[in-house]
Amino acid sequence: MTWTLISIALFLVGIVLIVSENLTYKIYNRKDEKIFWKYQVQINKEINNRTMNKQTDWDYIDKLRRACEQEQHELRESKLYKLHGLLDTDEIDSVKYFCTIVGAVGLAICGLIILITHTGVDAQIRSNQIEYESLCNRLEIVNSDYEDISKSDVIKDVADWNNRVNRALYWSQNTWTSWFYSQKEVSELKFIEYGGIK
Repeated sequence: MTWTLISIALFLVGIVLIVSENLTYKIYNRKDEKIFWKYQVQINKEINNRTMNKQTDWDYIDKLRRACEQEQHELRESKLYKLHGLLDTDEIDSVKYFCTIVGAVGLAICGLIILITHTGVDAQIRSNQIEYESLCNRLEIVNSDYEDISKSDVIKDVADWNNRVNRALYWSQNTWTSWFYSQKEVSELKFIEYGGIK
């Protein structure tokens, strides 16, 4: 069951890294465009003055261009740009795609296990019932005078059965793992009492 949580964690890490990179990239580009167009509109107005037979102030245009470059430089020095730079490396790309793919495959396997667990429940219940009855019969034979079977083998098989029942009951009650167990099947499982073996 821990591999299920690992798969979920890997998948989420991959998705968070992908979304973070895309989000920082979009925010950075928006801010960069906003800075550019803020100054470009003013520059265009000044250049349009020339077409209207007015004097163009080239020093003012240079001042606007330098101010635009300065704001863009400050944006490149910001934490946002540095975060985007960290997230946009080949190593992080490898990690985020590895996490996403492995996590998705793990989640797909979990989905298949859950699907398989919840189909064919009646056949599994019948199989468990047959095994339960067989073990009970073997216990009766061991307790009788016939003793055709080794007591240690029967005790081991009964202990294995009880451990399997105990694990199924425990994990079926857990919130995180209950979907891997059919409640109908688990409710039919019974412990075998074997304390009275001679």
